[in-house]
Amino acid sequence: MNHHVIGLQFHFEQTADGEREMVTNGFPYVAGTILKQIATEITNHPISVANQRLMFRLLDYINE
Repeated sequence: MNHHVIGLQFHFEQTADGEREMVTNGFPYVAGTILKQIATEITNHPISVANQRLMFRLLDYINE
């Protein structure tokens, strides 16, 4: 990677069950913040089926 450094944090591995658990456990901390989302808005949003493919493409690129 030509000696460049990049720091990223994504959750491309997320599943519907995992998302629901994160929202259930973390929503009390999110409520009333600038995010302005309610739990059902988060859990009703579909998880992209392309997430896993993109995660592996990024990992392959980093590993080159």
